[in-house]
Amino acid sequence: FRNSTNSEDARRFVENKINHPLRIISGLEEAKLISYHPKAQSSSKKIFVDVGGGSTELYIYKDGEHFIQSFQLGAVRMMLKKDKQLEWQRLKKWLSVHNDVHTLIGLGGNIKAFLNSCNSKKMSSKEFVKNAKNLKNLNLNEKIDTYNFSSDRADVIDFAMLIYERIINQLKIKEIRSTKWGVSDSIAVKIFNELYSKKISMLMNDLLSECGNVRFDLINLFRETKTTVLFVSHDTEDAMEMADKIIVLNDGKVDQIGTPM
Repeated sequence: FRNSTNSEDARRFVENKINHPLRIISGLEEAKLISYHPKAQSSSKKIFVDVGGGSTELYIYKDGEHFIQSFQLGAVRMMLKKDKQLEWQRLKKWLSVHNDVHTLIGLGGNIKAFLNSCNSKKMSSKEFVKNAKNLKNLNLNEKIDTYNFSSDRADVIDFAMLIYERIINQLKIKEIRSTKWGVSDSIAVKIFNELYSKKISMLMNDLLSECGNVRFDLINLFRETKTTVLFVSHDTEDAMEMADKIIVLNDGKVDQIGTPM
């Protein structure tokens, strides 16, 4: 759950319905979750942007550092005229420090729906502004009929695109893309990493205290967590006992591929 004015009441209501505890996270926590995107750290020239209903989260990875921020600027908030000028100024100030990015990767349903409506996976900033203007010229029913938007998408998508457009214009973004990756994917990866790290820690403690068989304990762990592992070894015995498939390299080239006997 995200924090909001009624988040505590909503949390208790849902918890009682599902008989399971929920945790409320802040905007900064949600922004940090973007770092779990598979390509979040692959380049320092891009910004990840998640425009939601009530807030916008930003993530940049640069020079080995994570830069995250959350702003109380969202599509529904703008539609209801509850966005504050001070928050726009705060966004502008934060972006001014990160003006060396040229690619924007959008998360969430609004940007995906927008690019799908243009039959495009990516576009230039000029194309973005033009297509956003064309979409804005359609009324609610035309958006629904033409692009098969749901009603709760059609009424907010223009406001979401305005937030994107402000970011694009200030940073002089050259290319806009979307990603299928969402916050739920990041949460799943985060939980997996936490559980996996805990299992590894427990396993190593057991191994150190009981001098167990490292190979077979690791094999069982990887199979239990359904993890694909690339194991590099000069030990033939290790390779034969641990691997499902073996690749033999000779002078940096593949010499043989096969399964253990």
